[in-house]
Amino acid sequence: MAAAVALAGCVHRQVETIDGDYAFVGVAVVPMDSERVLANQTVVVRGDRIVRVAPADTIALAQGVRAIDGAGRFLAPGLADMHIHLIGGDHDLPLYVASGVTLVRNMWGSPATLALRARVRGGDPLGPEIVTAGPLLDGDPPIRRGATIIRTPDEAARQVADQAAAGYDFIKVYGNLRPETFDAIAAAARRHAIPFSGHVPRTVTAAHAMRAGMASMEHLYGFKEATARPGVAVAPATFAPETIAIGRRLGEGGTNVDALFDPARMRALGALAARTGTFVTPTLVVLRQSRLPEAEIERQLRRPEMDYVTPGTRAYWTAPERRPRSVGSEDAAALGNLFQIELRQVAILNRAGARLLAGSDAPNPFVFPGVSLHEELALLVRAGLTPYEAIETATGNPARFLGRSDIGTIAVGHRADLILLAGNPLEDVARLRQPLGVMLRGRWLPEAALRQMLDGVAEPGAAMQAAPAARR
Repeated sequence: MAAAVALAGCVHRQVETIDGDYAFVGVAVVPMDSERVLANQTVVVRGDRIVRVAPADTIALAQGVRAIDGAGRFLAPGLADMHIHLIGGDHDLPLYVASGVTLVRNMWGSPATLALRARVRGGDPLGPEIVTAGPLLDGDPPIRRGATIIRTPDEAARQVADQAAAGYDFIKVYGNLRPETFDAIAAAARRHAIPFSGHVPRTVTAAHAMRAGMASMEHLYGFKEATARPGVAVAPATFAPETIAIGRRLGEGGTNVDALFDPARMRALGALAARTGTFVTPTLVVLRQSRLPEAEIERQLRRPEMDYVTPGTRAYWTAPERRPRSVGSEDAAALGNLFQIELRQVAILNRAGARLLAGSDAPNPFVFPGVSLHEELALLVRAGLTPYEAIETATGNPARFLGRSDIGTIAVGHRADLILLAGNPLEDVARLRQPLGVMLRGRWLPEAALRQMLDGVAEPGAAMQAAPAARR
């Protein structure tokens, strides 16, 4: 690295000549290490790492460095979707990248997922980094067909040991585990130094799950039961009559959420999550999309993002058993009212210091890979988070959750997972939805390349008439 001296009047300013592969020149950096913007910076990338971040007038580029014009633009860290399912395999990976998602956490894995993770690490196919669970662990009977059934503590210990040895990143637990098998999974996970996350089982309290060392709790499961006022019957199932009744009460006369649920108990749970280090992944977007009335489902089917939905996924989404449980319009409205509770829960958790993770749960019905993470961020803002706090759930918090010091922020030595934007996302998270380009592990993908990626996974015969921004 050579140095030269430039004179500006009588002020001496050191100018470094930096070698690298790419440089974002004159860009406003949103480092996400605090709520700030660094104006007029040059960010130099060599290989898959950031090697320099400094004021643009202090850096000269060595010959051969490819300069990317950052004037009037903003550079943010790549995003993480911390709750997805790689049901589509290779097909969905470009959809995440085109939306600026550079890491995904897959919540139900298999040997095929391990093979896909290895191929992505090797660069073929191009896709976000994959962090994956092993096969789902559930009780008897299992809620989902294909889950691994755990009946005894010994079976729990063996499954955790096997999954750790196979190389999965974490254990996924589910709703029908018994307390003794849940605790056995927790103990085995500690022995094998592998995290466990997932659904709080129906027979386990949210507080117990936190104290047992659950790394992350998904979908806000367990919180309604733990915070209901006396006389308010809450069933674990979203579509249970008791749960629908709560939604109806909220719609009758504008009943206040706090009249049904105790915010003090919610604050206590949030404080416990903060003390135990338990992260919460609300997945607000899938909670909303799972309760759509029939007319809204028809509108969803006309969204331009449907161009990228495979025929198999479309059939899965529109099968009678997948549509909102055949509830009538009155019940659909009642279920929509439940969203008030969930938004309120998220706000209280955030204020209590619990760390939140952004997750979409794609590709559940009408939860689109990539795009729906941006919908999740918007819903987190609607719940009361600032834009910075919402973006942190997809950048800094995933890095903390994974124990990673090389992702989530823009800094020297960090991996070059970056999004180039036309506007400041700290003013409006919607500005993340339209990347001018994405850098994935040091590989630069300008907007034209992102569009080409999307065109490559569009279904034959799709209309493909939507504007690029809308299609992303």
